Parts: sequence; C-alpha cells; structure tokens
Amino acid sequence: MSPLLRAVCTALCSGALAAHLWVEIPSIGGAGWLLAAALAGIALGAASQRCTSVGVVLLAGLGGALNVWQAAGGVLEQRYHLDTSERETVISGWVDGLTVQKPDQFGGGLVTRLVLQSRDEDDLRWLVFWRNAPQIAPGQCWELRVRRSELRSRGNPGSFDLARWSARDRLAASAGVLEALRRCPDRAAPVDALRQRLGARLRDELNGGVIALSLGDGSGLSEVQWEALRITGTLHLAVISGMHIVLIALLLWWAGVLIMRLPGLRQGLLLRPRADWLSVPVLLGVLGYALLAGWDTPVQRSFLMLLVLFGDRLTAIPIPPSDRWLAAFTLVLWADPLAPLAPGFWLSFVAVAVLLLLQVRYRSRPAGRHRWAVWLGRAVHLQLTLSLVLAPVMALSIGQIPLLGPLVNLIAGALFNWLLVPLSLLAAALALVVSDLSGLQPLYAWAFDAVYGLLDALAWERTLWRLEGAIPGLFLMAAAALLPLRFWVLLPLGAALLWWSEGRPPEAPSLTVFDVGQGSSVLVRSGDYQLLYDTGTELMARRAVLPALRTLGVRRLDTLIISHGDSDHSGGRADIVEQMRPRRVYAAEGQGGALPCIEGVGGQSPGGDLRWQVIWPTETGRGNESSCVVWVRTRSGSALLTGDIGRRSEFALTRRYGAALAPIQVLLVPHHGSITSSSRTWLEHIDAHTAVVSAGYPSRFGHPHPEVCRRYRELGVEVYLTGLSGAIDLELSSSGTPGVRHWRRSERRWWRYPAEASGALASGC
Repeated sequence: MSPLLRAVCTALCSGALAAHLWVEIPSIGGAGWLLAAALAGIALGAASQRCTSVGVVLLAGLGGALNVWQAAGGVLEQRYHLDTSERETVISGWVDGLTVQKPDQFGGGLVTRLVLQSRDEDDLRWLVFWRNAPQIAPGQCWELRVRRSELRSRGNPGSFDLARWSARDRLAASAGVLEALRRCPDRAAPVDALRQRLGARLRDELNGGVIALSLGDGSGLSEVQWEALRITGTLHLAVISGMHIVLIALLLWWAGVLIMRLPGLRQGLLLRPRADWLSVPVLLGVLGYALLAGWDTPVQRSFLMLLVLFGDRLTAIPIPPSDRWLAAFTLVLWADPLAPLAPGFWLSFVAVAVLLLLQVRYRSRPAGRHRWAVWLGRAVHLQLTLSLVLAPVMALSIGQIPLLGPLVNLIAGALFNWLLVPLSLLAAALALVVSDLSGLQPLYAWAFDAVYGLLDALAWERTLWRLEGAIPGLFLMAAAALLPLRFWVLLPLGAALLWWSEGRPPEAPSLTVFDVGQGSSVLVRSGDYQLLYDTGTELMARRAVLPALRTLGVRRLDTLIISHGDSDHSGGRADIVEQMRPRRVYAAEGQGGALPCIEGVGGQSPGGDLRWQVIWPTETGRGNESSCVVWVRTRSGSALLTGDIGRRSEFALTRRYGAALAPIQVLLVPHHGSITSSSRTWLEHIDAHTAVVSAGYPSRFGHPHPEVCRRYRELGVEVYLTGLSGAIDLELSSSGTPGVRHWRRSERRWWRYPAEASGALASGC
C-alpha cells in the first residue's frame, strides 16, 4: 500500500469516526459547502503535487464523514416521517430474519418478536411485537393494524441504549399488533427459512446455547445465563462474533492442511498442492456459514475482514499486516457507515489488531521437546493480552468493567472456542443430514451446563462500574499488555488506579431522579451514604435502576424506603434488596419484614452532612394517601420526596407544619403531576424552587396534568419531566438554586435526535 493510499484510508476512517461524535447531523446545504471547499482546495493546489495529495486526503476524510451523515440522515428521516403519523396505523411488509418467542410478561401466552420490512415506498423497518401470533416464517407478508411507539431509550446512566441499537439496525419504530388484517404475497427467503427450521430442531433436541453459537440467535439463552455472561464480561463469547468467524476460518484451514498432507491425495494430484490454494475454499466455506448464520452486520463485517486479511494469499502480493487491517477497517466503514454503533465492531477490530501484532512477535516456530509448553505459554499470553486490551473497549462501548474479566476470559475463552463452538457447529452440520439429534442431548447438556455453571460461580463479584475514573487505569493495563513481557510490571499500577477510582465518594449531597417511565425511583447521596426512595416497577428496577446504581458506583445501599405498595413504586423491591443488600428497609405499609415508615422515623449520613426525616403518614396504612413523605435536609438545602400523596395528605401536612418546611429546593411532584395532587395552598407553604415530575413521555395517564403545570408556572417553580430530560441530577446548593444536570442534554448523540434531544428538553410543563 502506497503512502498516499495509506493516508487516504486513514483520513476516510478518521472522518467517518469523527462524524459519529456530532450531536446533530449537518444539513445537506452545510455539507455541500464543505465538499465544495474541499474540491476548490484541490483545484487551487493542482499545480503542486504536495498540495494535491493534501487535498485528496482532506477529500477522503470529508467523504467518510458524508457517508456517515447520509446513512444517519436516512435513519432520522424515517423518524421524522413517523413523528407526524397516527399512533394507530396499518402496515404491511415481509418478515425479515428469524422470529423470537418469549413468555408474555403482562399476561398469558407468548409474544412473538419480529422485524417487518415494509413493502411500501418508504422502505421502513418495524420491530413488531405480536401476542399469541400464528405460526410465522421468514418471508411471509402480513398486513397488520398496529399501535406504533418510538424506540426511545431510558435516559439513565448504564441503561441499554435502545435508540442506538435501533439506529444501528435501521429500525424506524416499534409496533404492537392489534389485528392481523390479511396476508399478502410472500417473498422467497430460503436461507432464513432453513435457519428457522434448524433453530427449532436444535432448541427442541439440544439447547438454546447451541443456537446462539451456531446460528447467532441468542433468544434461547435464559436470563440467568445472560446475567452470568454480563457480570463476567463474556457476552462477546455467547453469540456469533468476529472471533467466531475467525475461529471457523482457522478450523477450515487446519482441516484443509491435514487433508492436503494425506499421502494418497498428494500422489493422485498432477500438481503438487500448495497451502495458498486453501484460501479460496476456506473463504467459500466461511461465506456459506455466514449466510446460514443470517448474514447480519457482525457476520458481514467479519467476512469482509477475512477477505482482506487473506488478500495477500489470493493475490500473491505480500501485504504488511497493518495495511491489511487498515484496508479491512476502511472497507467495513465505507460499506456500513453505522457499524461503529455496534460494540462488536470495536471488539472485533481491536482483537484482530492484537492477533496480528502477536503474530509478528511469534513468527518463529517453537522447536525441541518443549515446543508444546511454548505453544501453551503463547496461548495463555494471547488470551491474557486480549482480555486486558479489550477491557477499556468494553468499558467505553458496553459500559461495564468486569473485575474478574481477564481471568474469566482466559478460562471461558478456551472453553467456548475449543469446546462449545465446535460442538455447536457440529450439531448444526449434523442437523442438516441427521433426522434425530436427541441422543446427543446428554453430552450437550453436560457441556453447556458445566461452562455456564462455572461462569455463574465466577460471577461472585459485581462489576466495577465507576467508569470515568477507571478508564486511565484500564488503558495503562492495555498498553502494558501490548508491550514485551518485561513491561508487564506496569499492570499492578493500572490495577491500583482502578481501585482508587472505585473508592471516590460523590463530591456533595445530591439527588438523582431516575427515568423509570410511569413510576419513581430517587437516589439520595452524601459521601459514602446511599439512600434509595422507591424502586419503580420490577422491569424498570432490572433495566434502569440497578444498572444506574452500578454505573454510579453504588455497591450497597444504606437505606431503602418504599413510599407505598403500588407496583410502579415498589415492584422492584425484591431485586433491589437482593442485589444492593440495604442495611435498613422502610415501607409505609410495613410489609415483608420492612420497618414501618411513619412520622418520626429518620436517619443521617455518618458525618451528619445529610439528615432525613419521615413527616407523613402518622400511622401505617395503605393506598396513595399513606405514601411515605421524606424530608431530606443538608447544610446546603432541603428536598421533599412525596410518593403519591393527594390533596388530603397535603392539607394535613399544611396544618401540621405550615411554612416550617420552606424553602424546599427540590420537590418530587406528588403522584406524577396528577390533577388530584399539588394543591396551590400546599405549594405556597413549601415554597419550592425546583420540581421534578417522574413520569413517562408521552404519558398514557396524561401526567403531568396541564392544570398542575399552570399552578407551578404561576408560582415560578422550575418543573422538569424525567420522560423528556432522562435521569435528573440535582445538587443542593447554599445559594438556594440547585445545580441541575439532565442526562439527555449532557449525553446528546445524533441517534437520539430529534425525538430525544430537542432543544427544549428540560421544560416539563
């Protein structure tokens, strides 16, 4: 690769990656002016070869950015198109890819999840959920009446970024099926149909882990298995990834080498076979498997990477490993400009870069009677290096840092790559020619149960989550791992940085109101003291609250307060208690062994910087009016957490306390902004500066009510809505005005625009 071509590829990749950092996609006019300026620069510099080269490199960088902006603009254009349509609509299209069936969490029966590729001119892709659906097969065409909803992410630290995932797969919206209107003409989907049949057989006769590793369908893994994979940092091993494609290529290559060494074959051939000839059958074999595995984006990316990496063997032109890697990176980025949104993109390319680097270092073949020990040492060194180098990549792209990641990946990587993956590929191959695989079930059950049981045993420690301080230590350890072994003495220094970052407490007393949709959950912190007020629903506790707590570095709660028994406030109690092991649990209804949350109960942080006191109810009871109201006080100001109290409770609080609570810096708006709460008299007595409505957007209950918003506006209260702002951090201040940080505003990305990052996000009413 010439220096100019290398510079062009580097510039194109840099431009493409930089384009993903923009929070808004530039308009076509603005991008056009940039292109015109670059072309003008090339024209003016045509007289000078150096200037022309610089211009070409700049144009390549701009081309990479424009390629990303065009793809991103297509995704956003679909969202614009849907923003103006009705919630209930009729869609028609073909089933694209495999379908997934899961138990219905909100009722009996099953929910089928599928992707419907629109057959209209808009070419939209819908993520469809169909309760108690008929038998669905890839390629079928359906016309459905659906209720549409946006693919919006919960705006919390550590939450799964649904908007990013949907943009990556170019999904326009989700749709719940109300009625199947009619069938329309199907289209051929032989590969997907074969995948579905194979998957059904492997699931019924063996287990779901086989499907994940052979066909790339992880729907058969249980929640317990996914949790063990997540905690141990081995998610990338459980489904088809770039590493699996590389492994398959290696297995095919080694099989070909063994076949070519057969004496009878060598004597029967007119031409002496060369190892280079294996490149074509290996690539064809990998291509066939890639098609069977669904030919989705990770598989396409891995195949393109292999195609470039095998380039020197196919063309007989020696290409340096770094140039092959750069060519593959450039080709993938140009063919799929949204690929960097997938964590697997970074894991694959970084892993391949490490393999190429170590390949150069291990160029000499070990000899002598101890060569097997040398091979084993190299394998261990390779796995440890991969684990250490991929740790910061996982932290930045997935948002977690497994404490035991290097050790677990060393063990699990070998077990998956050399036991479970070959077994799964063998099962898929046998399923094509054998009518019954049930005889193999004991072997496969033993193998998968043993490996996942080991992962579960190694998941004894939760993940190190305070990412902002841990990244330097991770990069130091990764850099040391890439250096010769004598530099591995730097690893303890990197580990020390990790533990130091984990021990830092929050800087000042603060509240974080999480985005849990219709419900509430508030974290109150001061130093090492952690209090959680409500948990949200069971689903939100698992998907929003627990990931957020871990991301914020919370290992254990000091206090858990359940305001009342409604599921949107208490549904996640069991999960929070199990995972966060609170030292004390209070509940207004006093159930499940909790201490009663009644007037007079209170507590404080060890240094006394934060004090909290229950001011309502006066006795245990049930229902909204018995919600536990907590008054939080610090040296800087106070906050009031109100649950679902209504006017009757507000009137009682006004009689008992008058203006003694005033001024309140931060108010959790009662009952999510319902018309039955936030009476004007009570609001005047507490003199709130900032109010937070914990409700979804749009709210199916109409929260907050317009009349309630009007009251707050007339009193000059700043009101924020979690459904719009995402998680809201509020730092109590001695100035009387709390510091406010909106997650969606501070974490703006183009894929969250415009539905989740418009200019007026903070305004709740």
